[in-house]
Amino acid sequence: MQIKTFEADNMTEALKAAKEAFGPEAVILGVKTSRPNGRFIGKWKKQKVTLTAAMDTAYPDGDKVTISGERPASFATASGTFHSLKTKAHQLVSNDTGASIRTFAQPSVQSPTKDMLPPGYVKKLFWFQQQMLMAGVSEDSTKELMGHVHAAGVKRTHISEDILLEILEELIQDRIRLRPDSDTNKDLPKRLVFVGPTGVGKTTTIAKIATIYSHRRKSSIGLITLDDQRIGGISQLAIYARILGIPIKAASSPKSLRKALRELADKHLILVDTAGINPNDMEQLDKLELLMAEIETPRIHLVLSTTTKTRDLNVISNAFKAISIGNLIFTKVDESTTQGNILNRAIQTGIPLSYYTD
Repeated sequence: MQIKTFEADNMTEALKAAKEAFGPEAVILGVKTSRPNGRFIGKWKKQKVTLTAAMDTAYPDGDKVTISGERPASFATASGTFHSLKTKAHQLVSNDTGASIRTFAQPSVQSPTKDMLPPGYVKKLFWFQQQMLMAGVSEDSTKELMGHVHAAGVKRTHISEDILLEILEELIQDRIRLRPDSDTNKDLPKRLVFVGPTGVGKTTTIAKIATIYSHRRKSSIGLITLDDQRIGGISQLAIYARILGIPIKAASSPKSLRKALRELADKHLILVDTAGINPNDMEQLDKLELLMAEIETPRIHLVLSTTTKTRDLNVISNAFKAISIGNLIFTKVDESTTQGNILNRAIQTGIPLSYYTD
């Protein structure tokens, strides 16, 4: 294997240089981005990308991995309804056959049988890791998962693409905790609270869940809205409540919230909508924490958008830690080209997933 390092101003130029040097079969071993300290004429100095690539000569050119040209289905969602999350690895893998340069980090687990691996095995791992990264799965999570895929794969007497995918599915399922709300009123938490940043679709999400329980499961439902900051926030939920034929109460203080909870005490389930909160606004977060203290044994759902950047998701998750998040809900799945953020959050936070929706 020939190894060479390329330095450029951006990833596109670095990849181009690697492809020109090694051709379409170039294997990317690692990428490092650095930015010099200090300022230059009021602007940050340009970052540099250092890319390490290699020419994979371990296997004959005729040994190729057959990849279907069809694009697998994304997370299955239907307009206006919910599905309990079903974790399937192939739903995270996007068959973008247009990409010719593959990326692969050396598996963290080394096997004594590596010299006995069948032709094409490494190429299969290259392809799987690339697709994980393209699907938005973080580099750390991808390296960990692929390292375990390698460790499990070399123990098999026969290795194929389907077997590697099966191993990957099992690994993902082991790492994602699922806790959808119970199908029975007996096991159903009395109060479900929905929190999150602005614009993620909390109110619409509540309306969908209310539809599930009031119509499909014949539960007695009540709604409380704490969203008194957004124009139309209360009226929007009131419209949903009128359509569904369920009572709604508005509250904006601990005292009014206690009153609303008493008035809905006979309901099987109370759904509580909250105002969208800027994760950097400590005053809003403190107010929310005070209101949550008035609700006895709530199950708090953090509602996140699939389109939100990973770094922002980290900030949001940390901001809401103080109120004991019990579940995650992801919205706007149809607006995102990848769903890797869902897997990243599940692995990094360990918080169970309950629903996802468009």
